Amino acid sequence: MTYTLSIDQEFAIVNDLSLVQVSTLAAFMTLPLWSKTVAIDGFVWYQYSDERMADDFPLLFGVAKRCYKNISELADMGFVELTKLGRVKYVRFTSRCANWNKRKEQIRSNGPKTDQEKTENGPAFGPKTDPSNIDYNINNDNIKHKPADGGLFPTEPGFVPVAVTRPRRTAEPAACLFDNSRFNDYNLFAAEFTAPEFANVDIVYYYHAVADWSAQKGKKMKDWIATARNFIRGDIEKGKLHKLNDGGALSPDAIEYLKDMAQ
Repeated sequence: MTYTLSIDQEFAIVNDLSLVQVSTLAAFMTLPLWSKTVAIDGFVWYQYSDERMADDFPLLFGVAKRCYKNISELADMGFVELTKLGRVKYVRFTSRCANWNKRKEQIRSNGPKTDQEKTENGPAFGPKTDPSNIDYNINNDNIKHKPADGGLFPTEPGFVPVAVTRPRRTAEPAACLFDNSRFNDYNLFAAEFTAPEFANVDIVYYYHAVADWSAQKGKKMKDWIATARNFIRGDIEKGKLHKLNDGGALSPDAIEYLKDMAQ
């Protein structure tokens, strides 16, 4: 057990989250304090382990399966997105989390009345609840979610921020065969795979892979770049990734293909 949860109650009420849901989100908000990061499709993704989260927050999750169930529920609601690279799991926080721990406007006009509204002469404090005896000091050491450069989360010792570029829009107006997609142009296709994670990937091979798959099976997709990335990540998970040869050189098939294009 490592971390203390800092729950944004107002965020939970505004977004109609249950106690378990907002607690799960708060637990995952600790990832920037220790997690490794990668840049995928222009977003920062945080590496996490269900087992590690269950160990750090046993009262909330109990077991690793409960952790995955809880965070998957938040993903379905649009607060986070989940992905895997090989066997490693990653999570990113969507724009729906942008107001976490930020002061929100009071929009609960129909909510329950406060003690002051209920009491004609102001709040009815008893001897034990005299405001002069209340310690309002907060231990700020436990409040870690301060604004960070270029993102929602803080820069902490051991946390290396990733330079992120704005993602391109790669979806077509409607689902189509790869031959009818604008990314049938190899130069446009390859331009979408310049991120560091694709540095040693044989992009020509995966260009042919999605093209042949579409042609042979009549597959139509709305986002062929996302489909190609799924091909790549699937091969990573299976240990069958097609890489560039000799530390960056194209394979013979790739070189032959590019020669054909140049003619």
